[in-house]
Amino acid sequence: MKALTGMSFKTYKWVDIGILSVIAVVFEFLNFFASTSFESFKLVFLSYSIVICLIACYRWGLEGIVVGILGSLAACVAAKSDDPISYFAYITGALAQLIPILIFQYLIGRERIIKKYILIPYLVISFVTVVITRCFVGSLFADNFLNDFITNLQYEVILESMSLVISIIILLIASRKKGNLLVDMYSYIKDL
Repeated sequence: MKALTGMSFKTYKWVDIGILSVIAVVFEFLNFFASTSFESFKLVFLSYSIVICLIACYRWGLEGIVVGILGSLAACVAAKSDDPISYFAYITGALAQLIPILIFQYLIGRERIIKKYILIPYLVISFVTVVITRCFVGSLFADNFLNDFITNLQYEVILESMSLVISIIILLIASRKKGNLLVDMYSYIKDL
C-alpha cells in the first residue's frame, strides 16, 4: 500500500473518510443555502449525509460513521441552530444509523447487500432509523412528547423524502460495476 500511494493503510483510510466527510459537509451547507436563498428550493431540503455515510461504512466499516456525525453537525451549523437539543438529536440520529449498518453489513453480509433488491431497503431502513431517532430525541424535552414527536415526524418525513429519492439514485450509481464506490477497501487493498 505504501509503495503505491506513499501512505500507510491507516492514513489512506482516514484520508478517504475525510474526503467523504468533506463532501457530506459541503453538500449540507450548499443545500441549506439553496433551500433558504431560492424560492423554488424553499420546500425541498436535500441531504446526502446518510447515503454518503453508508458508502463510507461499506468501504471502511464502522469508522465510516464519522461521515454521518460530521454531516449531522454541518446540518445544525448551516441552519444556525443554537438549540443543543437539535445537535444532540442529529448526532444521535447519525449514530442510530449504526443499527442498520450492523444488521445489513455484518449479519446479512457485505457481499449480499450489494444486490439492488437488498441495497435499496438498506438505505430506506437507514433513513427511517435516522428520522425516527432524530424526532424521538428532539421531542424528549417537549412539554407534550407525543404531539411534538408526531409533528416532528411529519415534518421530517416531508423534508427527507426527496433526499431519499436522490439518495437511492446516488447509491445505485455508486454500486455500478464500473467505477464502483461500494468496495470493501480492506479486501480491495489487500488484493493490490
